[in-house]
Amino acid sequence: MIPRNAFVKANWNNGALRWNEETNAWEYCHEHLQLAIGPRHIPSEITAEVEGGNLCITCRDSGLGNSHAVPDERLYLAVFLPDVQTLKLYTGPMRDSCARCTFELPEEFCITHAAIYVYVWFQATSFHRADGLRVQVRPDQANLSRYLGTFHC
Repeated sequence: MIPRNAFVKANWNNGALRWNEETNAWEYCHEHLQLAIGPRHIPSEITAEVEGGNLCITCRDSGLGNSHAVPDERLYLAVFLPDVQTLKLYTGPMRDSCARCTFELPEEFCITHAAIYVYVWFQATSFHRADGLRVQVRPDQANLSRYLGTFHC
């Protein structure tokens, strides 16, 4: 199975696609959608909030104590506005400096006051050999994306 098929299968299996009996059509369940998949670590204490047109991400614990986490993994954030089928991808700071970061939301996201769906993940930027504390890291490896919630501007 190629990686793309594995990714699609993971979304199918976790309930990201559901049959809607009322409309007789497949629809996304945004709470279960995965945008990234892989073996890296994402801390459980990562949260989001919208403040005056900005999306603020707080990561109380970077997760560097986990053997699947290294300091130079980059934070990625995806914000989806379903009303106009628009996705905005943000590149954030490295894992070791992501305690609190702010991203400016596009004006069209805030004008409509519609729901936005927020997803986050970390992605490796360089190769690290395995040692006694960490597993091997290859560039571009990611963790399972995490759905942080639905927000309004």
